[in-house]
Amino acid sequence: MNTGAGDGLGGRNTSSSFLRVISLSIALYDNTNSLPNPHSYILTLPAEWRFYRSQPSWRLSLGCILFIAIRYSSIAVITLSNVGYFASFFTPQSCERYYIAAPIFKVLQTMVSQLILGIRTVNISRRSTVVTWFLASIFLTFTTAQWFLNMWNRVPVQGRRNNCTAGNTPPVLTVWLYYLLSMAYDILTLGISTAYLISFNPKSGKMAHLVRIMLTDGLVYFVALTGVNIFNLILYRGHDEATQSSGVSLGYALTWIMSQRILIHLRGSPRGPPLPSENATRSAFSADYDADADDDADVDDDDKWAGDEEKGEREEVSDLRVRIEETVTVEVAYDPAAHTRETYRAPRVLWAMRSGSAVGAGGGAGRSAQSSAARGTRGERGEREGDAGT
Repeated sequence: MNTGAGDGLGGRNTSSSFLRVISLSIALYDNTNSLPNPHSYILTLPAEWRFYRSQPSWRLSLGCILFIAIRYSSIAVITLSNVGYFASFFTPQSCERYYIAAPIFKVLQTMVSQLILGIRTVNISRRSTVVTWFLASIFLTFTTAQWFLNMWNRVPVQGRRNNCTAGNTPPVLTVWLYYLLSMAYDILTLGISTAYLISFNPKSGKMAHLVRIMLTDGLVYFVALTGVNIFNLILYRGHDEATQSSGVSLGYALTWIMSQRILIHLRGSPRGPPLPSENATRSAFSADYDADADDDADVDDDDKWAGDEEKGEREEVSDLRVRIEETVTVEVAYDPAAHTRETYRAPRVLWAMRSGSAVGAGGGAGRSAQSSAARGTRGERGEREGDAGT
């Protein structure tokens, strides 16, 4: 058990507390200009509701599952980390059991974020076999190494006010390598997806707008996460265990916001003009991706974006799938008197006997039958007379 030095605040220094309060405010409710198009928890509640409503029955799409995973793994790690830092009720025995919880959820959050980037890159590459296998191997290798590097040589750090955080004991410092691998994975995935997006080169229309959105999201994600990862890398290279975790809460908040920003923008931003959500899932990220439609679209991949502007616009539109759903309720007024006015008896013919002949109720049917019988009698008589003459 190590006792944090701090600056006279019992293991809590002013800069660490300030950074953690900032991260909590950004994660909970950030309506300022500190981040482009803020996507904090409260501001994205309507988007979360739309995610749930769009799911068919209880079969959740992959996008919805990843949205839930990044959202609530981030809430868990931020809560565990800051409760351990700001609380003052930990004993040495309870801190021994509690301190490792935040590092575990930290790796889980990073895995979900990297999975979002990986699936996004695979779909932007039109599910290229080479890209798929390369990113799958990189993901498994990097996450395995990150589990080891983030959990190795961890120790509980408790200040004089009985808080509880996790530190990395020198001289064997491994956590900074965790952040180095995170940056390397981001560079690989975002570099591949950016290269594919630039190669598409749509002339105009909704596809061009979607490409710009994804390029912007990738750039913002890279700048924000790389900056905070470098900051934490520098802190974990230091030997003061009390200050090593000063910037982790800010990293948790930015990883959460940047990851769910990608998912929300691909589905349709709640804070701006509506984006083509179903269109986006066709080109970049879809859990309801139709394999047959994908095979048909891949036939003309080589010349899909070729031709003049009019042809390119037509091909862009043909690559999009739009699903419009609308529920219409029709109310029909019921008239109880209508039933009494209707008759549901089976039709029948009324016959009357007149002078030994059957006459229909209207008289027409009986007269027709009599005339037919008379013509038949005359015809038979003529035939008999002819035979007698012969």
